[in-house]
Amino acid sequence: MKRISALELVGKTILDVDLYNINGELLYPVGTQLNPSLVMQMNYMQLFIQPEKKKTKLIDDDYELVGEPEIKSIIPDDVTENLVGNTKKILYDALDGKKPDINICEATRDIILDEVTDKLDKAECIGQLRVFDHYTYSHTVNVSSMCSALGIMLGFSEEDLKKLALGGLLHDIGKMRVSKAILNKPDKLTPEEFNEMKNHTIYGYDIIKKELRLPEDIARVALEHQEKYGGLGYPHGLKGKEIHLYAQVAAICDVYDALVSQRVYKKAIPSHEAIKIMLSEGSRSFNPFMLYKFIYLANYKDTSNLITPDGMEELTPEQIENMDTTV
Repeated sequence: MKRISALELVGKTILDVDLYNINGELLYPVGTQLNPSLVMQMNYMQLFIQPEKKKTKLIDDDYELVGEPEIKSIIPDDVTENLVGNTKKILYDALDGKKPDINICEATRDIILDEVTDKLDKAECIGQLRVFDHYTYSHTVNVSSMCSALGIMLGFSEEDLKKLALGGLLHDIGKMRVSKAILNKPDKLTPEEFNEMKNHTIYGYDIIKKELRLPEDIARVALEHQEKYGGLGYPHGLKGKEIHLYAQVAAICDVYDALVSQRVYKKAIPSHEAIKIMLSEGSRSFNPFMLYKFIYLANYKDTSNLITPDGMEELTPEQIENMDTTV
């Protein structure tokens, strides 16, 4: 049997596979009605599917957004078009085995930082700083944008914000160097193929560090954005402050955008439901102080089950990085 994460069920209303426990006993049959409460309950369980069952694809096909997003972006249409166009050029260069144009990368980063700096105080929630287009391209822009906003909230310096925004923009670039056969495979990935997919973090690090010759701080966003604060992520199973500060920021923004975005295999879920799921993960996945800050950016009011020690709001980025808050 193959283990499945409850996060893969987010946005579905009906279960389309049988779910089993580790002993092979059927827990939830196909057709079970899903709701946010049940998915959160499943998040604390070990769930498995039979290997012959079709598994949700890990990579989205290119497609247009259908329907109206939950939250309207305040990024102008012409700016969105420019950002998405630049991002497409960056990713396609990497897909074709070419060195991405560093000037386009940095220009895109600067546009994102300018927009976020100008509009952060005007936005009612962080969702208004996202753009909506093809998921592959908008996700890259959105992670960079939300990283910038969270970095500002955390008191990062201008230099840190530039590195963080660029790291967010390039965090998934390694996926473009994963085998096209795996990227475009319509069926479930084998364990070997899934391991290759995980290598996108290493490929991304190499592109940023060796080809673009950008600083280690930026490259580690690509390398470590899939690490979990509790130590169960990949590629190296880092824990707590072992994970680079920028990557801790990117991990939160990456998960949030994936949850609230429409995908080929799932609908977008409301922001408040995404936050509930992230809260249920807590420090197993995220730096708790950063998550606390992100919740306020997301304009989520119910923070009753997120406890933040007194005085944490006054900490500097350096103090945050050196905190011993691992679980």
